[in-house]
Amino acid sequence: LVTAANQEYYKALTLFLDALNHWPDDAETHYNIACMYSRLKRVDESIAWLKKAIDKGYANWENIKNDNDLDNIRGSSAYKELIQGLRSLFLSLRRFVEPPDLDYLIRQDKTNEKTLCN
Repeated sequence: LVTAANQEYYKALTLFLDALNHWPDDAETHYNIACMYSRLKRVDESIAWLKKAIDKGYANWENIKNDNDLDNIRGSSAYKELIQGLRSLFLSLRRFVEPPDLDYLIRQDKTNEKTLCN
């Protein structure tokens, strides 16, 4: 990350790609590769790696939305399509996934507690 902070984006990219040899499923590394490609103004590669990061479990949506490293891709139609697709997916999933009934869980715990104590 120090290399990236010093604007040595090619060197940082090489280090992140090498890290994948050791941790191939690390979502954060995939995200950082997307960031380096964006800094290098290689939009298509950046979008592809951002998709891979999300597929690997990267879920820091505030970072995706606000990270300066991704500024070079935010205006692209591919980025906008990716974000719109994610929004649509989340909205459709919300219809099927209800938040847990925490009151029920608390009541259930108290019921079990009384049974165990009596």
